[in-house]
Amino acid sequence: MLAYMLSRQLQYAVLLLLSCGCASAHWDAAEPLTSSQVIAPAAPQVWRQVAVIGASASAGFGTSTSMAEALELIVKAEHEPIVHTATGMFFLAPERTAKKQLAETLAADPSIVVALDFLFWFTYGSFPEAERMAFLEEGLALLEEVECPLVIGTVPDMSAAVGKMLSRRQVPTPETLAAANARILQWAEDRGSVVIISLPDLLANLKASKPFVIHGELWSPPAGVELLQWDQLHPTVTGLASMACYIAGSIAESFGLNANDLVLDADEVAAQLVLVTLKKKRDRDERRSEKSD
Repeated sequence: MLAYMLSRQLQYAVLLLLSCGCASAHWDAAEPLTSSQVIAPAAPQVWRQVAVIGASASAGFGTSTSMAEALELIVKAEHEPIVHTATGMFFLAPERTAKKQLAETLAADPSIVVALDFLFWFTYGSFPEAERMAFLEEGLALLEEVECPLVIGTVPDMSAAVGKMLSRRQVPTPETLAAANARILQWAEDRGSVVIISLPDLLANLKASKPFVIHGELWSPPAGVELLQWDQLHPTVTGLASMACYIAGSIAESFGLNANDLVLDADEVAAQLVLVTLKKKRDRDERRSEKSD
């Protein structure tokens, strides 16, 4: 689907990951998007304390909701309130923000950390191309602090957002992206208990409104409903709901968990998220009204 994903180095890394048995890889670019699963070590209490860290996509930029709120609607197993530290301001100071997020998250004793776009701004940004891989290593080193199971996304080509939300100088070259994703996969293999989400493939499906498989069930986007916002960078409410269902389903598959503990109907989750956003708006309007009285 994306030419840079076809490099020999990346194919080799995928083979290593699949042979390792320690992570879940989502690299099937066929239509609809499916996943090639490898069962990770048992983690029966994985839903006990979910934490979401990362950047603007996880923070729900432009939607008045978030990945954490979507997961709250999805996870029906007994669990503590989901810890949410993702922020749309991650790009301003990636290293400082990442350290703050991790400190708050680890203090909550998480059972799984969802870091879908945590590594994005350790690869993108307005700094020399030659420094991108070294900065990615800093991001990976920070994730070494997480001892529980981890969900991370590979880094997509977001050049379609140039002139909208990104500048050309912030976007890595295809060669750098291929090398970065190969390194992420190798790191996941070495660490173990990592669920890898292929953001390049997943976002390509969202952009084209193509169906994909969520825990064995084909989900087709509603007709006429956009899954990415105008900026081609951030998911809409329905896009965010489908991504959250995909992630939760992938976690369940990877760790052999009972899917009955989850609501994986992306349409239902999206509808509930809309209600969440409407309630927030009503609450804001009421507070403004009270202040003006």
